Amino acid sequence: MIVSLVTRYGSSYIVLKKDKLITAFLNGWRLFKANWIISIENALFLLLVTIIYILAVSTLTTVIAVPFLILSSLLGSTSYFGFWFVVMAGSFSIIIIILLSTALWGAYYSIVWTNTFLNLTSKGKTHSKVHRLLNK
Repeated sequence: MIVSLVTRYGSSYIVLKKDKLITAFLNGWRLFKANWIISIENALFLLLVTIIYILAVSTLTTVIAVPFLILSSLLGSTSYFGFWFVVMAGSFSIIIIILLSTALWGAYYSIVWTNTFLNLTSKGKTHSKVHRLLNK
């Protein structure tokens, strides 16, 4: 997990700050060392959101797939062409949902980590949620 976070920060240094590979990796390591609690909080938050998102997309695909399955089973005994048309339409619908949900999730994931990186490298001091809760 540490290597993943340091690599993520290092790649952000390469893309956003135009650092060289070794410098970016070392800066990523320093950024992680200084903000390891924030990094782990962010990773755990994204894990929770990922689980919820997967459940939502799974539910959506089930809700979309069941009518196609029922219709194709009804058409299977009466129309060969109708059966395959409904099967293909249902498969196409599920593929579109999976591709769109994956693209949306990838974009969201990148935005969250980029914003985290930008907040951690900004001039102001950033504190973790745990730190802010303990100070109250």
